[in-house]
Amino acid sequence: MLTVVLVLPSFILIADKLLRHTHKTIIPRFDGLNRFIVSHRAFFVILALLLFFPALYAQNNVHMYYKLDESLPRDLPSIVANERLKDEFNMATSHFVLLRDDLSGDKLGEMESRLRDVPGVTDLVSYHSLLGSGIPDFFIPDELKDILRQGGRQMMMVNSSFDTASPEVSDQLEQMKAIIYEYDPDAMITGEAALTDDLIETTAVDFRVTNYVSVAAIFLIIAVVFRSVSVPVVLVGMIELAIFINQGVPYFTGAAVAFVAPTVISCVQLGATVDYAILMTSRFQEELRAGRDCKEAAIIAASASDGSIITSALVMFTATLGVSLVTSIDLIGAICAMLARGAVISALVSIFLMPAVLCACEPLFARTSLRWRGAKDAR
Repeated sequence: MLTVVLVLPSFILIADKLLRHTHKTIIPRFDGLNRFIVSHRAFFVILALLLFFPALYAQNNVHMYYKLDESLPRDLPSIVANERLKDEFNMATSHFVLLRDDLSGDKLGEMESRLRDVPGVTDLVSYHSLLGSGIPDFFIPDELKDILRQGGRQMMMVNSSFDTASPEVSDQLEQMKAIIYEYDPDAMITGEAALTDDLIETTAVDFRVTNYVSVAAIFLIIAVVFRSVSVPVVLVGMIELAIFINQGVPYFTGAAVAFVAPTVISCVQLGATVDYAILMTSRFQEELRAGRDCKEAAIIAASASDGSIITSALVMFTATLGVSLVTSIDLIGAICAMLARGAVISALVSIFLMPAVLCACEPLFARTSLRWRGAKDAR
C-alpha cells in the first residue's frame, strides 16, 4: 500500500512519455450485463440469500485432516518407512508415557495388563515389562537404566494400530488416560497422536477466534469509511458468501482439506474480496451523490469496477494456479488451488450479485448512514 501510494505516482509521472494512453482496453465493458442484473435485482438478491445457507453448511462440514504427512509425496523415504512399520509390524502410532519411577512392580504390572487390553494396542514396552519381577533393580547397570528411567521418571512406549488424528486413536488415548491416571495422577502422555489430539482442540478455538477478529476488523473499517451501520453488514455478508462457497466446494466433491487451509483461505480471500466490495460501493456512493438514482448509480459503479475486479482476480488466479500445478506437496497445492478458485468466486459474486444487492439495499443505507448521499442528507 505504501509503495503504491508514495512511489507509484512518481514513477508514472517520470515514465509518462513512455506510456501509451490511446490503446484499446482489452477487457470489454459490461454495461448490458449490468443493466440486466440491476433490472432483475430481485432474482439476484434472492439467489444470494439462497446460496448463503447451503454454502455455510457445506463449509462447516468439510472433512479436514490434521496428519500433515498425508500431504507429502508417498515416495519420500520417511513416508515409505512409516508405511512399512504399519504393514509389517502393525504399528501405525506410538504413544509415550512418563510415569513416576517409584511405582511398585505390582501396580505397574496391573496397569500394563489393562493397557494391553485397550482396543488397538499392539505392544507395550517399559522398564518393568523388560525386566519382569525376577531381576532386582540394583543388578541393572546405570547406563541401561538411563534409557528408560531418568530424573525420577520412567518411560513407557505403547504401540497402536490406529492412525494418528483418527477418531479411534482419540478414543484410545482417552481410555489410556483413564487407566494411567488411576495409578499416577501426574503422568503425562505424548507422541504424535497425543500432540495431534491437542492440536485439534487448540486450533478449533484459535481459528474460530481468528476468523471472528478478522471479520470484526473488516466490519469496523467499512463502518468507519462509509459512516454506516448497514453498509458493513451487507458487504461483510457478501464477502463471507464468497468465502463460504469456496470453502464449501470440498464438501460437495468429497475432498479432505488440511486443517490450516480454511484460515489461510479465509484471510487471503477476505482481504481480496473486501477490496472489490469497497471499490464498487464507493463508486456507487459517488454516483448517488452526483444526483443519479440508485439503478443508474449501480450500473455505472458496476461497469466502472468490473475491469479492475477481473484484472485483480486474474492476477490472483494465475499466480496461485501455477503453484498448485507444479508443486509435489499436496498441502501447498490444495491451498493454492483454493486461492485460485476463491479469486474466481469472489469476482463472480462481486460482478453478478453486488450491483443488485447495492441497488436493493440503497434505501436502507440512506436511513442508517451518516450523509449517505452527501450534504443533502444533512437537511
